[in-house]
Amino acid sequence: VEELAKIGADTFLRVGTSGKMQEFMEPGDLVIAWAAIRDEYTSQQYEPLAFPAVADPEVTLALRQAARTASLRHHVGICQSKDSFYGQHEPQRMPVAHQLQDRWSAWVQGGALASEMEASTIFVVSRVLGCRAGGIMIYGGTHADLSNLLETAVAGVKLLIERDKE
Repeated sequence: VEELAKIGADTFLRVGTSGKMQEFMEPGDLVIAWAAIRDEYTSQQYEPLAFPAVADPEVTLALRQAARTASLRHHVGICQSKDSFYGQHEPQRMPVAHQLQDRWSAWVQGGALASEMEASTIFVVSRVLGCRAGGIMIYGGTHADLSNLLETAVAGVKLLIERDKE
């Protein structure tokens, strides 16, 4: 984000896979993040933890409109950004297993939709640099068909480009 902003980029998207946090989610569901739980440490080099990791509303709305236009199953809400993939998938083998499991339960009970590893940092760094950011993810792991995700992200960016011309 830092280097791209220095050469003129002003909008950043986190596009990729995620894990589900809510039972109602199905493989292939899209998650459009309007905020992210800062369960990582990179963003704390930019703002204190109390500063929220929030996506730009225009970016979020463009992604949502793109998903609706394509009639794709999607959810808009909060994701959890974490540092450790294995802390989520194999918490029992970690010395802090109870802490990891308790925090996971809290995020799920609070309504977080998806777990991933980048959105909160992208949101915070973009905000500090005066840029826009958003996030769209697909639940389904590394073997998911990513075409709906990628087409929706591209359609959302096209909507932003058109709106920016106004």
